Amino acid sequence: MPTGRCAHGADPFEEGRRGSPARSGTADRFGSITKSRLVHRLHHHWRMRRARVWGLAVTLLCLAPAVMGCVQVQGCPGWAGYDTPDDAAESADAVVVGHVLQRVSTTDFNGTNANVWSVEVVEWIKSDGPDRIEVLSPPPACGPSADPYLGEDPLQSATRQEGSALFLVETESGWRTISPVQGLVELAPGEPIPTGWPAR
Repeated sequence: MPTGRCAHGADPFEEGRRGSPARSGTADRFGSITKSRLVHRLHHHWRMRRARVWGLAVTLLCLAPAVMGCVQVQGCPGWAGYDTPDDAAESADAVVVGHVLQRVSTTDFNGTNANVWSVEVVEWIKSDGPDRIEVLSPPPACGPSADPYLGEDPLQSATRQEGSALFLVETESGWRTISPVQGLVELAPGEPIPTGWPAR
């Protein structure tokens, strides 16, 4: 008479009962993994949210100077300093002695207005060229500014001098002085370039 056992003598209902704890253990194991993943995802979510908040804060801080009309230092170039006029002359592409005549135009330079001047050349001490050139005077400020030269343009001051030695750099746009504050020195025709900068 059939007993409900399989040919090898195993009772399928007993096997099912014996297998229940194993399935329960598997479910617990999967359940713990699910909880672990949930905790990880929540942690990742809050970490990403904090990162977005910090990113927004940094963006607002970067935009604040522009909104307030301030000059952002990050956009300004670093200008080399020269101990003596001879040092500036050595680093320059050209050195001319002459007279600054007048401003002929303005142009954009580092996001602000820069003056371009007509210079009558008496002597090319370094390099060579024509007897009249145009020279851009780089302002120390950058970005929108009502006072890009932080006072008077040095080449404006040079128009009142008998003569000047100008230390020039050649660019794709033409000549410019080597720096905003050490681009020239007062020099009368026939005199040598002074050994030191004038006292300020």
